[in-house]
Amino acid sequence: MKFRVLGCSGSIGGEARTSSFLLDRDILLDAGTGVGDLSIDELRRIDHVFLSHSHLDHVTSLPLLLDTVAAERKTPVTVYAQAATLGVILPYSRTQESEADEIGLMLMAEAGYDPREAVKLWQNFEALGGERPPEFLSTHPAEGTRIERLQELMPEALERYEEQQ
Repeated sequence: MKFRVLGCSGSIGGEARTSSFLLDRDILLDAGTGVGDLSIDELRRIDHVFLSHSHLDHVTSLPLLLDTVAAERKTPVTVYAQAATLGVILPYSRTQESEADEIGLMLMAEAGYDPREAVKLWQNFEALGGERPPEFLSTHPAEGTRIERLQELMPEALERYEEQQ
């Protein structure tokens, strides 16, 4: 077994990196800022992430790691953590994604793009299918949830769109 210390500090600055350790090439113990020193190839090889607890210095790079490699993987990275840790991290990530969807929908409408196309985009993703974790274990809202929320926002988006026509 190969054990690589990526970071073991509670802070950042200079050479300091927060808690993260790589076991062999595919297991990450905690996801602190030391993860940022890994190459893209090294990030792609990570199959499992174990989070010891939900302190920011142990989880800060997890969303960026997952976002960096998700589109290039056939299977999702598996994250192991106490329920309380997942309960802290995942709803917050989903909320941010939902807010980004809303802001993006309104901006596209104000820029003169038909906001109904956003719903079609997520319907296409949903139609692709594939293996996905349950929504409560995901950093992103499920496609169906996104579609429902976009449809709820559609009257306002269409009003903004029509003002640009």
